[in-house]
Amino acid sequence: MFNISNRTQGMLALHKEVKAGWYIEVGSLHRETYIDGIKREKGIRNGLAIEEYITPVGNLQMIRKWNPISFSWDVKKRMVESLE
Repeated sequence: MFNISNRTQGMLALHKEVKAGWYIEVGSLHRETYIDGIKREKGIRNGLAIEEYITPVGNLQMIRKWNPISFSWDVKKRMVESLE
């Protein structure tokens, strides 16, 4: 995902224009633990950010695609798409 070393001139210009600060992800400062056969996988594959929870009864998957205009990740597939 984003880190300070992959910023672009466009991203810097946008932050200056809207007088915005930087958001720095610090979620990696904790450790996740899952039990009962549940796993979480996440990563970038073919330009898509894919996050998936794998459980004994099924999987949940979210897919996001980088939007260079807003410098953010657009959700292409939500983990929960219906209540049925």
